[in-house]
Amino acid sequence: MSEASRIPSSPRSPKRLWSASRRESTLLLFGGSMKLTRWMYWTLACSALFALSACASASAPMRAATGWTERIAAEVNPHLALLEGQTRGATEAECVPGPVWATSVPEERRLKPRVEILEFTDFECPFCVRAQGTLDRVLEHFGPCTVRITTVPKPLPMHPGARDGAIVAARAAQDGPQAHERMHRALFEASEGLSAEQLKTLAKDAGLTESDVEQALADPELAAFVDWGVFVGDHGDARGTPTFYVNGHMVRGAQSFETFSEIIEGELQFSRDREGRWGDRWLTGRLALNAPVVYALMLEGRRITELPGSEEEEELADEDEEELPKELEIHQVDVKEGDPSRGKASAPVTIVTFSDFECHYCVKLDQTLAKVREYYGEQVRFVAKQYPLAFHKTARPAARAALCAQEQDAYWPYHDGLYEFGARFRESDLFALAEKLKLNMKKLKRCMSKKKTDARVDADMAQGEELGVAGTPVSFVNGFKINGAAPFSHFKALIDAALGPEAER
Repeated sequence: MSEASRIPSSPRSPKRLWSASRRESTLLLFGGSMKLTRWMYWTLACSALFALSACASASAPMRAATGWTERIAAEVNPHLALLEGQTRGATEAECVPGPVWATSVPEERRLKPRVEILEFTDFECPFCVRAQGTLDRVLEHFGPCTVRITTVPKPLPMHPGARDGAIVAARAAQDGPQAHERMHRALFEASEGLSAEQLKTLAKDAGLTESDVEQALADPELAAFVDWGVFVGDHGDARGTPTFYVNGHMVRGAQSFETFSEIIEGELQFSRDREGRWGDRWLTGRLALNAPVVYALMLEGRRITELPGSEEEEELADEDEEELPKELEIHQVDVKEGDPSRGKASAPVTIVTFSDFECHYCVKLDQTLAKVREYYGEQVRFVAKQYPLAFHKTARPAARAALCAQEQDAYWPYHDGLYEFGARFRESDLFALAEKLKLNMKKLKRCMSKKKTDARVDADMAQGEELGVAGTPVSFVNGFKINGAAPFSHFKALIDAALGPEAER
């Protein structure tokens, strides 16, 4: 076996696929002991560009359109069902599954690696009107079997008719994507001064009656759907309109076709480099990675207060902040021969976790990883790295003890036993646990006192710092970084994207 194995990454995995300076993705640090408490991701130039190109803020059965209701935990978020009708672009059923080189079907009917654009919009926003022509050009250029657009309502308070317009558009969506698109276009053609009477006239284009409009405006479920879109936008950093997420990469304002094209071409190339991944599972993984806040609020149906917190400590508060790695980066994480691991080295997915046994969020993450292990079995390998934080006085002795337990083939029983303490233990508990596991105590204590054991901990911490680890826990799923105690569904989205649509459970 070679001295070190490397987690597989894209055959052409540049650190960035394209310049992210204008299209930075929103990042949520899912719970953890972090010294990075705030960071700037938009320069003044980007702010000026946004100001010039965006408005800033002061139930009938449907066909299964996009797979939104089949995605993660859809039952916890009833609003996803309406998104089925608020899409443009072909469904997987309307395209031919298979490789892009399948010459037996016309080019426009082949299912290519897919890109999804989430469009947060306001029907009375002039910049949103301008953006529609660009989106039409995107669909025409890349084809409906490559790009799909989903509209999320984001009416701004300054536009009095925008909310009612969004409600009527949602009512049209209940009759399917085609009805919604007709209503969508009619609303943008009118764009200003959307009164109740005008909405009744415009609704005829979507096949709705005046009674349908009146009932829609009085429907609390449709109103809740629109309010939910506003909530997701505000907390996903889409506070102004239009704001787009292209496979999770944020685009603010009525940007050019070239801006969208550059991101889409990068995503398609990235998909090809990852063995041509496509479909709803792939799109979910891209959204989870690049816009985790939007992902959590849309696909998990969670409120912002339900997202895991951050275990910040005063000892870290005054330290200089470090620049976060870009989300598009695929990290090359070395796994050495002696690193504690569970699962086969040949597993298609490897999760490397830097953790601290005295960190409460690490305890929470360990429970999540146990669920991942149970769900995926031999498809995932788990590698443990030691990252004891300075303000946890027993964390470093615990890390040394765990590595010494490894010398007696008991790393994982010892690891699991430590986490059963719930991050609350004394140094004496380290030896009590070893006795419970019937380890050779003399050998354990001798190992813990060796400089070689300390050096192993230091090596893990140095590696973590090189990878941008600033707190715990931090995990890498085939090189993609996940900060903090992210939920099972977050890991599932990334693992499913890595395994591809043909993966068996």
